Amino acid sequence: MPDDIDTAVNEGDVSAVVAWLDAGGDVNDVFGEDTEQFIEGDNMLMALGDARSVTSRTVELARLLLQRGADVNRVAVGDDSNYSPLQCLIEALPIRNQRRDPAALIEILGIYLAAGANVNHKNRGGTTALGT
Repeated sequence: MPDDIDTAVNEGDVSAVVAWLDAGGDVNDVFGEDTEQFIEGDNMLMALGDARSVTSRTVELARLLLQRGADVNRVAVGDDSNYSPLQCLIEALPIRNQRRDPAALIEILGIYLAAGANVNHKNRGGTTALGT
């Protein structure tokens, strides 16, 4: 995934992500090893909870990605953690960060659940998202 998309996800820049997708970008593409913020092998849905800034723009980005076909149950590529986007998001909830709006994280959680996120998916340790 291009570096500018890493930055766009971090900043909730919906227009940059839309432009990349419209130019042929893959909504389920994953971050490479050179990413600044995200874990290699994670996709954009997995990264939203870890973004530097989580706001209403991040909520809009979550909706957009799912509308464009992002797989809400896809697990990290090349990572043996077996985490899903839902598990990544729930792990981000307890983080105290002034730039991450808890209400926005909760709204994204609802969006993932409405999109069919598997609450029974188990990570490598056998823990489900709700058991995190």
